[in-house]
Amino acid sequence: MRIRLVHEVVGSGAVQDRAYELAATLASRARVSVLGGKKLVARVVRGELAEDGEVQELWRRSRTSAEYAEGVAAFLDKRLPDFPSARRG
Repeated sequence: MRIRLVHEVVGSGAVQDRAYELAATLASRARVSVLGGKKLVARVVRGELAEDGEVQELWRRSRTSAEYAEGVAAFLDKRLPDFPSARRG
């Protein structure tokens, strides 16, 4: 934690509960953001650090998505966003 390689430490009895909390948080986010973030992390792991056309396309997709518009509207309305992709059926 001191050098920021670890974000959080929980007791062994709390690992599963915390994992489910984090999973629920991710599931509540805009799908375009989650998928884009996963692609960016994978690129970094592969050592691809340049801001190339693929990175710019991920940014463009996120900024022009309906989820982005809903996120901005929710922020301005001071409410939680309603992302259809995050709804449970």
